[in-house]
Amino acid sequence: ATAVFEEDEYEFAIENGWHIAESWGVSDFDWYNQQKAAGTAVWYQARSTRIDVREYSEKSRHRKRIRRSGVLCDVTHDLGDKDQMWEIYLKYLKVKGFEDFYESPDDLFSSLYGARKYLKYYQNNELIAFGMLEEISKNAAIAPQFCWNYQDPKLGMGYINKLFQFRLMKEQGISHLYLGNSYESHSKAKSEYAGFEWWNGRKWSRDVGLYNFILDRESKIESLDELQQLQMEYYSRTQ
Repeated sequence: ATAVFEEDEYEFAIENGWHIAESWGVSDFDWYNQQKAAGTAVWYQARSTRIDVREYSEKSRHRKRIRRSGVLCDVTHDLGDKDQMWEIYLKYLKVKGFEDFYESPDDLFSSLYGARKYLKYYQNNELIAFGMLEEISKNAAIAPQFCWNYQDPKLGMGYINKLFQFRLMKEQGISHLYLGNSYESHSKAKSEYAGFEWWNGRKWSRDVGLYNFILDRESKIESLDELQQLQMEYYSRTQ
């Protein structure tokens, strides 16, 4: 299912499980190709996730974690050294075993939903990671991408990035941080934060147990029969 929204409807769209499709995964979807060529954003339904930032409270253990990392965060609208950031993205893909989703740096560094901020992370004056944050409204911001070079895996930069994102959003009074689509077991870490919710196709759910159950099972599916069985189990647990 696809949809096209006006810009003043973006908040409604993302609050109801829609996301902008950066690509469609197939080359012969003519309508999508025509819309994208015309600069029109095409939206689709997905298992979206978000954090109600109002439930997050920065504690001394969070500040201690940041201090111990020795990482400094620079929040800026300026992209800066695009080639260096693209190299970090490629290293991130290699470590995680992900396929290259973006075709080029221009594709990665083009905003989708609204004004974009970059959270750039430095250690010993070296850029080691970056996150993105796009403000949709005072009720919604989305984090399209986070990458780091994994030179020191013990840093746990994904967690540190979330702490800085939450801090920034609290300062700006934005209530919800949208984390994008969530499928298979590598998405389980998103549910560890206070205020976590996931879109179940009809409403926002806080059933973390069901969320993690689905992700674990999805990672093991090898046939359409197994997919149908999971779907039936899911429906039986949501009635």
